[in-house]
Amino acid sequence: MQPYLFPHIAYFQLMRAVDIFVIYDDVNFIKNGWINRNRITVDGRERLFTLPIEKKSSYTLIKDTKIFDGKMSKKQLLRLIQFAYRKAPQFDDVMTLLENVILFEADYLSAYIEYGIRQILAYLNFQTEIILSSDIQKRSTLRGTEKVLEICNILHATEYVNAIGGTSLYEKKDFDSNKIKLHFLRTGDVCYEQFNGFIPNLSIIDVLMFNPLSEVRKFSTNFCLL
Repeated sequence: MQPYLFPHIAYFQLMRAVDIFVIYDDVNFIKNGWINRNRITVDGRERLFTLPIEKKSSYTLIKDTKIFDGKMSKKQLLRLIQFAYRKAPQFDDVMTLLENVILFEADYLSAYIEYGIRQILAYLNFQTEIILSSDIQKRSTLRGTEKVLEICNILHATEYVNAIGGTSLYEKKDFDSNKIKLHFLRTGDVCYEQFNGFIPNLSIIDVLMFNPLSEVRKFSTNFCLL
């Protein structure tokens, strides 16, 4: 999966479902996607937050995308989260984690997001191995399914798990021919009490702020593989 900034719980369900999780950082950065932005709740309403990046061409790889005005934008994000969740039940513990993650010094977006993902995994006590796709020696000319299959073969994978949205991208016959079982992860209902009603599919920040670790770990296993 591409690196996403504080992704929602389904991202961590994918990590829980596998032995090795590959952060797909040597593909093109997608504008207006979820790589450098996500959603939280502020005063009971959905709020989008974005980590600014330097303007690049549409062909810039994620790993080569730089954060713009890092220190100021990070401090602004930290203040927004502090304001939004100051009365949340898990605020004190989670803010300690987030201060470490958000203020982490990195010039490149992918390295910054990778650090955050690793810190959240450690906080949740998940043992999944993480590898950057850019660290895997492979043919640079490959794209799409062929590139994914080469990564799987290099890692000696017998099974490959993708998010449910991947059903439009990958076909089982292509993986079967490489002796790899293709699965798609469908997340179950993840519902919990927020300040005012419930807004689904928010950043993992929201999940952590409102739920004890034991409950977040339960959420992380609430999925099925198709």
